[in-house]
Amino acid sequence: MEINKGLNDDKILVAGVIGIASTVVGEICSWILLSFGIGTYSTYQINSLIVTYNKPSILVGLFLNLIMGGIIGAAVYLTLKKWGHDHIIMVSLGYTLVAWMFIEIIANGVVDKDLIATRVIGGYVNQFISAVIHAVAKGLMLKWFIFNRS
Repeated sequence: MEINKGLNDDKILVAGVIGIASTVVGEICSWILLSFGIGTYSTYQINSLIVTYNKPSILVGLFLNLIMGGIIGAAVYLTLKKWGHDHIIMVSLGYTLVAWMFIEIIANGVVDKDLIATRVIGGYVNQFISAVIHAVAKGLMLKWFIFNRS
C-alpha cells in the first residue's frame, strides 16, 4: 500500500506563508509612499473597498490580502516547481501584477460602478510600486527559503 506523498510536501504551506509575509512588505511600502504624498489609500485600504464598498478599512484589507497573498504564493511555488526555478522573481512579478490588475478592476467596479475608472495617478503609482515591491520580496523569500534548500 503506497502512501500519497503529495500531502507531505510542506513547501506549499511555506510558500503560502511567504506570500502572506510579502503582503506586509507591500503594505509598508504603500504607507511610505503615502507619507510622501503619493496616493490616497494604502494597499490594504484599497482592497478592503471590495468588501466594504465605500469605507476603507485596514483590518478588512489585511484579511483579504492574507488570503490572496497565500494563494498567490502557493501558485507561484507550484508554477516554479513544475517549470523550473530559473526566473523566480519574474514569475512572482507576473502573478502579482496580474492579480493587482484584477483587484483594481474589481475595486473600481464595486466602488465606482465602472470597470476602468479614472482617479489621481498617484493612487495607481502607489499601488503599482507596492505590488512590484511585494513581488520582489516574495521572489527573494521563495528563492532563499525554498529553492536554496532543495
